[in-house]
Amino acid sequence: MPLTALVDATDKNYLETKNIGLQGTHCSSGTVTGVAVATGNQTVFGRIARLTSEPKKGLTTLEREVFNFVLIICSIMFLMIMIVVILWAAWLRKSYPDWINVPTLIVDCVSVAIAFIPEGLPIALTASLTISANMMRKNKILCKSLRTVETLGSVSVICSDKTGTLTQVSWAQSGQCQSNTAEKHWLIWFCRTK
Repeated sequence: MPLTALVDATDKNYLETKNIGLQGTHCSSGTVTGVAVATGNQTVFGRIARLTSEPKKGLTTLEREVFNFVLIICSIMFLMIMIVVILWAAWLRKSYPDWINVPTLIVDCVSVAIAFIPEGLPIALTASLTISANMMRKNKILCKSLRTVETLGSVSVICSDKTGTLTQVSWAQSGQCQSNTAEKHWLIWFCRTK
């Protein structure tokens, strides 16, 4: 369906004005003269493609929490190994010299280390994120990766619009109400300030 365009700019932001043609714009009748304002990665589509294809930097909240958990577990594991070695060196080796020798002590230390490793942690995390993704899929939300599920799991309100006016702070909250259901959903509405 063709849309009419204007010759004069209607907005200071060149992406919002009615006299711009983006990728895939066709002139259905008449002639047009255009000026390219950006090409390649500098275009809106190029920036979006670059943002979606570049590797993510830093740890997500869940990754940071798992890393902290692993550090705590490893600290406890090394503490327990040191306690086993100190007990062996200070007491068992002297009082019971034939009971635990050095090779047996090494096996005992490795056993303590293996006992502290949570083998089910990766499976449990993946399963819980997959369950969350399936629940979102039932609500017609398609997630590109499990990393997205983790991020959306920590969000309580998502405000979106097509034109970017929310991100330009030209909207303000004008009211809110809470549902009477057991889940207590909030409805927040906005009005334009500019």
